[in-house]
Amino acid sequence: MKKRAEYDQLILVLAISILVIGGVMLLAVFKSGDSFSGMAAGGVPGPPGGSPPGGGGGGGGGAGGGTGTGTTTTESGGGGGIQKVVGVVARNPENLETLKRGSHLFLTQVYYAGNPSGTAKVNAESSFFGKLILPLQGPDENGVYGLNITINKSIAGGRYKILYTAEQASQYDEFAILVNIDPELRINTSLGEEHFKGQNLEIKGHIYDFNATPQEGVNVTISASYDGGLIFKKETSTGKKGFFSDVYPLSFGEPDGTWDIKITATDKYGNEGNAGAITKVSTPKGVAFYTVTFLSPLANGEFRRGSLIPITVEVEDKGNPVINATVGLKSPQSQIITLDEASPGTYTAEYQIGPDDPVGKWYVAVQAVAAQNGIIKAGGNKVPVNIGHALISIVLSKPVPADFFTGQKENIEARVTYGNDIPVENAQVSASVGNRTVSLEEGEAGIYQAPYLFTESDKDAGSIEISASDIYGNSASATPKPISVEPVGPVELKARLFYYNVLLRYWYLFVAGSVFLVLATRPLWYPARLNSRLRKVSDEEKRTIEMEKDIQRKYFKEHCITRDNYDGLMAKYRERIQDLKESKLALQEKLRKHKA
Repeated sequence: MKKRAEYDQLILVLAISILVIGGVMLLAVFKSGDSFSGMAAGGVPGPPGGSPPGGGGGGGGGAGGGTGTGTTTTESGGGGGIQKVVGVVARNPENLETLKRGSHLFLTQVYYAGNPSGTAKVNAESSFFGKLILPLQGPDENGVYGLNITINKSIAGGRYKILYTAEQASQYDEFAILVNIDPELRINTSLGEEHFKGQNLEIKGHIYDFNATPQEGVNVTISASYDGGLIFKKETSTGKKGFFSDVYPLSFGEPDGTWDIKITATDKYGNEGNAGAITKVSTPKGVAFYTVTFLSPLANGEFRRGSLIPITVEVEDKGNPVINATVGLKSPQSQIITLDEASPGTYTAEYQIGPDDPVGKWYVAVQAVAAQNGIIKAGGNKVPVNIGHALISIVLSKPVPADFFTGQKENIEARVTYGNDIPVENAQVSASVGNRTVSLEEGEAGIYQAPYLFTESDKDAGSIEISASDIYGNSASATPKPISVEPVGPVELKARLFYYNVLLRYWYLFVAGSVFLVLATRPLWYPARLNSRLRKVSDEEKRTIEMEKDIQRKYFKEHCITRDNYDGLMAKYRERIQDLKESKLALQEKLRKHKA
């Protein structure tokens, strides 16, 4: 029995040792303090081994969960995974976090065999930024990967899925989260219910983001309209604590009634918001006013941006002209334009509509102020006019020809100006050739150009059309230029390109090169040419002498020609022989000099 008890004790010790060794092996795989549930004590996310923080483990790639597909080691005969070899979890932003448009640092952490890994291939993918490779951030032992990603203006507000993936040593894991994008700026504004002419219309407020954080440096546009017609449009920006304010002096030319006030806010990333308010503008009661009558412009007159509006008013007090008054109006941007007194009681000015003045109905409001007998009196009136987009002129200066062939490269160049011949700068200019459109880049002010290669797709193109749009929204299209595009084969294309791109462009180089070649090789070809000419002269001399002998035979022996014919031919041959001898002597002299 005693031996049996000792044997049982030995078996117990061996069992305990096996359990201890097994525990040590497990601790070697997982870092101290990490847990199988994926969340260590104290709420700190642990390595993948169960459900990562933010959601349940397992399948589907749902928000906050890692799939671990193909990366688990299973027990023999079992189907359950006990450990991921590679794992990825999101660190920033967190699941269901809200972001706004702008630049954000996206971070994820990768583990391999329970330890942070700095050698994995990590990607992030979403519908609002596509698929991106995330580089390692910081030392390898942290295993943190990330990238600054900009959420631009084109991304609408809503909920988006972000999928992180990690690969290492043929192992793979993925982790998905959801983020909310809220680009709306909140505008809190205050405005009095009623204002009187002669007072200031003060508009102020604060701008916050979705998180109630004050927004500094936001562009704010404030506009006021009455009965569908613009009164003013002003720009300002927020200061500290997101505060903005603006003051608009109400002249006596402003319309009476309910004004619509609109406030829009936009930051540099495209986060935006708007708000509206109304206020009543009235003329103070019990006050005597001057009468202001418009002579020009006519009510509802039509004008374009960049054109001049002639403004003439008469100012009267009970039918009598008011002289030496201060008469002025405010532009749509609230700039003061002073009217000069052209004749007693008649005041005039010209206003050039700015390229960025709002299009549509605008109230030209004129106020007159003068002191009589130490008392300041005022008066005003308004007239609506309609402002249209600026007239833009487009001239296609290149290409000059109208016939092209496939494979031909040409420069497209256009000059874009306003109606008063002022260059249109920083515009969006494009050229449409058939179904293809290319953007033209600005070189000199108002000159836009781009290279264009005619291809097979252009063979049915019938025209080149230039379109332009300036930074203020004015746009125009030029009259299309008719063209034809001839398809050519590869051999003919090379020949044509050589002719157009080399011969026609650099013909003067070919001429100069030819002259240089002739002069440089003269020692080689000049003697040969002289000898060739000398042989020809000698041969011709021999033939002429033979012809002379033949004539003598025909006359003296055969008596078949007359004396006159004989004399004429002999004189001709002797003259020719003499010329040939002189030519031989000249050529021989040239050869002698060349050899010398």
